[in-house]
Amino acid sequence: MAGRTVSAYVSDDIAESVILEARREERSPGQIAALLVPDHLEAAREAARLVHLEVEAEPHDAVLIEDHPGRYRPDAVNPSYRTDTDEGDVEAALASSTVTVDATYRTPAEHNNPMEPHATTARWEGDRLTVFDSNQGATPVQQSLAVLFGIDEDDVEVVSPHVGGGFGSKGTPRPTVVAAAMAARVVGRPVRLGATRQQMFAFVGYRTPTIQRVRLGSTADGRLTAISHEVVEQTSRIKEFAEQTAVATRTMYAGANRRTTPRLARLDVPTPSWMRAPGECPGMFALESAMDELAAATGVAKSTMANKAALIRRTLQLGPLEPELCRRELLARHPYAWLVEIDGFIVDVRALPQPLQDDARHRGLVPTWPGSAVPR
Repeated sequence: MAGRTVSAYVSDDIAESVILEARREERSPGQIAALLVPDHLEAAREAARLVHLEVEAEPHDAVLIEDHPGRYRPDAVNPSYRTDTDEGDVEAALASSTVTVDATYRTPAEHNNPMEPHATTARWEGDRLTVFDSNQGATPVQQSLAVLFGIDEDDVEVVSPHVGGGFGSKGTPRPTVVAAAMAARVVGRPVRLGATRQQMFAFVGYRTPTIQRVRLGSTADGRLTAISHEVVEQTSRIKEFAEQTAVATRTMYAGANRRTTPRLARLDVPTPSWMRAPGECPGMFALESAMDELAAATGVAKSTMANKAALIRRTLQLGPLEPELCRRELLARHPYAWLVEIDGFIVDVRALPQPLQDDARHRGLVPTWPGSAVPR
């Protein structure tokens, strides 16, 4: 390490990028086993077709189940949210609720698969490495390659003028950029390596499948009294990734009793990673589906004024009621807000969906004049 500098921050995907150093028992389908470097693409494809791998099947665990015996509580969820939240007494509130919903939702794995696959051209000039790479973050690629190849960060140049689509999968370095740099160093000439469409399902990340149990309790008129969101999802054995599936549930709707509990199961699978709207996409699907069930059971539309208004209060972490105090605190933070009191909550009307803005105007809660709309 003497004589070279390495940033304090290096992408934690570096563990997965060290493709030739994974321990035998940590291998998963799709890991790179060999790299062939002929002169032409056609020759490379034919050479890969001729390679025969002898694989010994060993006991493995690759299926996510709700009661997986190895599920555990991670220290944090992506990127650094606290793992569990627990407010009030959820079980007592559910027991005393007039209407309850208890539903389990399952979402499948989803793959980013942008139009342009992960592709790299790597070139060495002495100990200086240049990579022309399709990525969403040149700095993490530079830092990781410097550590992997034992060179100074200033001796790694990452050129990435175009991303070609990524949806999160190109946010961190992947095995392709490492393999290209390794091959270029071995053969002593520039090497171009691109993932095939089939390989895009193997080693560039994906959204974890989820199993989510959502329990809701409410009064007869639809006011929420309890919210519980339990999540089970998978990660790999080589690296932990905990998608923030239940985080949106912590702020979306008002409710004094709320619990969110994400859990992981380490499986013999590739490592999940970022995919467009990580956490919110599967988590909101489950929460909003349960809210639809509750709306059907109570006959009350889920987008009630009180529930949506509470989003602002919870997001700003304001105390309950005390309307004038809340008004002063909100105005101090947002001097141009249009603040109104709705069912005991102070809310900036501009933050509400358009139908609720219109409703607030019709109820005389905001100024109106000919042709006016709620200011934005």
